[in-house]
Amino acid sequence: MEGRVYTKSFSLETRQYDLFGLDLGEGIPRTLLVAGGGLLLAWCGLMWLLLGPPTKATILLYATVPGLLIWFAFKASKRVTRRRVLVEWILWARFLTRGRKPIINLESREAHRREAPPLRDLLDLDWIISVVNPTMTPLEEWQTEIPEGTAARPRPPITTGGLIRLN
Repeated sequence: MEGRVYTKSFSLETRQYDLFGLDLGEGIPRTLLVAGGGLLLAWCGLMWLLLGPPTKATILLYATVPGLLIWFAFKASKRVTRRRVLVEWILWARFLTRGRKPIINLESREAHRREAPPLRDLLDLDWIISVVNPTMTPLEEWQTEIPEGTAARPRPPITTGGLIRLN
């Protein structure tokens, strides 16, 4: 007899089965309904301010952008099955804003902004540039080949700090 091992934890979520007297069938998860409704209202409000009330030409912009965002944001994450993709996006944004701060001497002093790694290293801008404009060459300091007809620039010597004396 083979036993079953349930390693994936159960995901119990509340569902909304009717809304304003309208039957929703098997129900919509309430987190999706609340967050998606809030996003839809915010997006429609922004579009109303920028473009005015919806017309036949702009109705797709009003509906598809938040619809697609909600669709992709509430899918189950492939890395952590208990999470939604929206949580990964929020954690990624938090990492870009707060997670770049280095820990110095077990946080005995606060790190200065200059000590954080540059945002360019975290975002991999060369890859983004190659996707947006494939004809653009990488930055000059990263090129390994020297174009024909140009002289090689001498590289500055690599220097190191002095000796560290320990007692």
